Amino acid sequence: MVAQKKTITRMEVTRFGFSVQKSYLDLIYKLCDRCTNKRSKLDTVMLIEGAEGMGKTSAAIMIGYIVSEKTGRKFGAENVFFDIDKMMKFAQENEGEIIIWDEPALSALSTDKSRIAKDFERFMIMGRKRRHFIIMNITHFERFNTYAIRQRAIGMTVIYERRRKGAEKRFIHVKEKALKRVCDDWERYKKRTQFKHGSKFVRGSANWDVLNPDKHYNVLSEWDDDLYNKMKDEAIMSIGNNKAKGYEKQLIKLKYKISMTNLLTIDEKVKLTGNERSTIYRWKELIDTYDFLRYIKLDESVEK
Repeated sequence: MVAQKKTITRMEVTRFGFSVQKSYLDLIYKLCDRCTNKRSKLDTVMLIEGAEGMGKTSAAIMIGYIVSEKTGRKFGAENVFFDIDKMMKFAQENEGEIIIWDEPALSALSTDKSRIAKDFERFMIMGRKRRHFIIMNITHFERFNTYAIRQRAIGMTVIYERRRKGAEKRFIHVKEKALKRVCDDWERYKKRTQFKHGSKFVRGSANWDVLNPDKHYNVLSEWDDDLYNKMKDEAIMSIGNNKAKGYEKQLIKLKYKISMTNLLTIDEKVKLTGNERSTIYRWKELIDTYDFLRYIKLDESVEK
């Protein structure tokens, strides 16, 4: 009797030893080939969708390192952007880079939204010629730029958590053609159908906590976490500049007050503010040393 060959469903990749589903790894490698082969000059635009705290950033960083080893491109915290102007400058001055736009919703709070929309589409057009591998973390596809989803995205990975509390995080990937059908369903029926149109084969556990020091496959030996956190805090704080409208200032104040209260659990704070756990912890550290609201110039008269 001939023994059946065991199917490999997960593979350890990169020098860190991530455990990634083979079907998902094959997909990433195909996307790498898209922006590196000599047959055509194309870029790769990949979306990662998920609620706050689902691990979009960790997933993007994991993919960044996989792409780096596959293509030989450099990758680190300096490849992550929150500000579209800085991202455009980097994309324009370089070619063949890995670029992560983390939390683009931060830019949506700007008073000059029309400029950001135009700049974003310019960035999308420019990226194709420069052959970048671009990953964008978004919370709701239906609120994101239509041009990016319909005409530029090669697919979208959705990270979610099963309904029971503390359940394992999972993912499902929606390929390019299926993503257009997801958009159609939303525009016609206002229904989110990512799971209906998601791939039957590219799905599984999203155990990709690569920034967790307790995980043997973490990337902290190379990843500059201090630089990443500094850039993210600067992006959050810049929302509250003196040019901001009153309601934007009030929004930041409200998030701040919710983050600082002792009457709520950390999970409740994450749900109410939309901030990640790490952001709330850092805000608490800031208030222990100086007045956070004065620091971001929201209100000169706020008391500690």
